[in-house]
Amino acid sequence: MTNCATRLRVEVKDETKVDTDEKWVNELDAKGVIRSGKSLQIIYGAHVIILASHIKDELDME
Repeated sequence: MTNCATRLRVEVKDETKVDTDEKWVNELDAKGVIRSGKSLQIIYGAHVIILASHIKDELDME
């Protein structure tokens, strides 16, 4: 998982286990989702930096 200024970038093993775009937008506060195979870009806006930091802490990533 990485991020830029507005997007959370994630590579998944099984894209069929990823929630629908509607759930990301309606329930998880994303602005949108871009999918390309097993890669996802979830658009959150400027607060993605804080969100990514919290996710990395929870997953014990650096």
